[in-house]
Amino acid sequence: MLMLAAIGCAPQPLAPQHAGQEYTYVCADAKTFHVGFDADFTVAIVKTGKTTYQVPAVIAASGSRYSNERVEFWEHHGEAMLNGVPGETFADCKQTDPLPG
Repeated sequence: MLMLAAIGCAPQPLAPQHAGQEYTYVCADAKTFHVGFDADFTVAIVKTGKTTYQVPAVIAASGSRYSNERVEFWEHHGEAMLNGVPGETFADCKQTDPLPG
């Protein structure tokens, strides 16, 4: 039983057809950031302005969560948050269409 509970909390990556795509998120304060993923969805590549963060997948109760203990990206059904970017706040963010790529 314990094994099943642990599996239920595992990161839920996007479907394989989304590999190589980059997603744009627009936040309540009109700030944007972009997120792409490695081929296995074990790392999110988060771009904010001129800074890029590689953030590994971690266990999430729901949605997909990536964190390196400093920067955290969480997404669930097209809604997201990004924490830990120095001097920036990204809250109440919504996914737009994937960028070509």
